[in-house]
Amino acid sequence: MPQHLTNDLQIFAERFISREMMRTMVFNYIECDYNRWRRHSACGGLSPEQFENQKLA
Repeated sequence: MPQHLTNDLQIFAERFISREMMRTMVFNYIECDYNRWRRHSACGGLSPEQFENQKLA
Protein backbone atom coordinates (compact mmCIF):
# COMPACT_ATOMS: atom_id res chain seq x y z
CA MET A 1 0.00 0.00 0.00
CA PRO A 2 1.41 3.45 -0.86
CA GLN A 3 2.93 5.25 2.12
CA HIS A 4 0.77 8.38 1.75
CA LEU A 5 -2.41 6.26 1.76
CA THR A 6 -1.16 4.33 4.80
CA ASN A 7 -0.58 7.60 6.66
CA ASP A 8 -4.08 8.83 5.83
CA LEU A 9 -5.67 5.58 6.97
CA GLN A 10 -3.83 5.69 10.29
CA ILE A 11 -5.72 8.88 11.12
CA PHE A 12 -8.93 6.86 11.12
CA ALA A 13 -7.63 4.18 13.47
CA GLU A 14 -10.76 2.42 14.67
CA ARG A 15 -11.86 -0.98 15.82
CA PHE A 16 -14.42 -2.47 13.50
CA ILE A 17 -17.18 -4.86 14.48
CA SER A 18 -16.68 -6.91 11.32
CA ARG A 19 -14.44 -7.18 8.30
CA GLU A 20 -17.37 -6.12 6.14
CA MET A 21 -17.70 -2.84 8.04
CA MET A 22 -13.95 -2.28 7.70
CA ARG A 23 -14.04 -3.01 3.96
CA THR A 24 -16.98 -0.66 3.48
CA MET A 25 -15.33 2.19 5.35
CA VAL A 26 -12.00 1.77 3.54
CA PHE A 27 -13.77 1.51 0.16
CA ASN A 28 -15.80 4.65 0.87
CA TYR A 29 -12.70 6.54 1.95
CA ILE A 30 -10.72 5.54 -1.14
CA GLU A 31 -13.48 5.94 -3.72
CA CYS A 32 -15.37 8.90 -2.26
CA ASP A 33 -12.63 10.97 -0.63
CA TYR A 34 -9.07 9.99 -1.48
CA ASN A 35 -9.33 9.44 -5.24
CA ARG A 36 -11.47 12.53 -5.80
CA TRP A 37 -9.12 14.94 -4.05
CA ARG A 38 -5.67 13.38 -4.58
CA ARG A 39 -3.70 15.06 -7.32
CA HIS A 40 -3.12 12.89 -10.38
CA SER A 41 -0.26 13.37 -12.85
CA ALA A 42 -2.61 12.33 -15.68
CA CYS A 43 -4.76 15.38 -14.84
CA GLY A 44 -1.84 17.79 -14.95
CA GLY A 45 -1.33 17.74 -11.19
CA LEU A 46 -4.99 18.51 -10.46
CA SER A 47 -7.44 16.43 -8.52
CA PRO A 48 -10.12 14.76 -10.67
CA GLU A 49 -12.70 17.22 -9.26
CA GLN A 50 -10.55 20.22 -10.19
CA PHE A 51 -9.85 18.74 -13.62
CA GLU A 52 -13.56 18.22 -14.35
CA ASN A 53 -14.43 21.73 -13.12
CA GLN A 54 -11.68 23.18 -15.33
CA LYS A 55 -13.07 21.37 -18.38
CA LEU A 56 -16.59 22.68 -17.68
CA ALA A 57 -15.51 26.30 -17.21
